[in-house]
Parts: sequence; C-alpha cells; structure tokens
Amino acid sequence: MCTTPSIVSTSNSSFLVGQEDLLAQKTALQVAGKTQIVARLMVEEFAFCGIRNGEDVATCLDG
Repeated sequence: MCTTPSIVSTSNSSFLVGQEDLLAQKTALQVAGKTQIVARLMVEEFAFCGIRNGEDVATCLDG
C-alpha cells in the first residue's frame, strides 16, 4: 500500500521531499500570489511509495 508522502520536483531536476505539509505550503504560496516561487521550485508532484520490486530498483538506477 502506498502512503502519501510527496516529491515535488523543480525544473532543474533537484527535488524537495516532504509530507502533505509541503503540498499545503505550495497551496499557501499560490493563494498568497507567490506564483513565481511555485513555478520555479514546485513544478510537479509525484507520490512516492518506496522501492517495492526489481523494476523499481532498475528505474532508480536508470536515472
């Protein structure tokens, strides 16, 4: 079963990793009109379920 921690990737391929509170911070920035910060540093969201099998390991090693 996948929990709901999230990874928010940036446009330059670095990652901010956090729980739901990071998504809440993103929403708060959007509501406050700080869209430049969100657009630069919080572009996409991905659910992270951990490495569960060989295919997941291969994906991680593939980069």
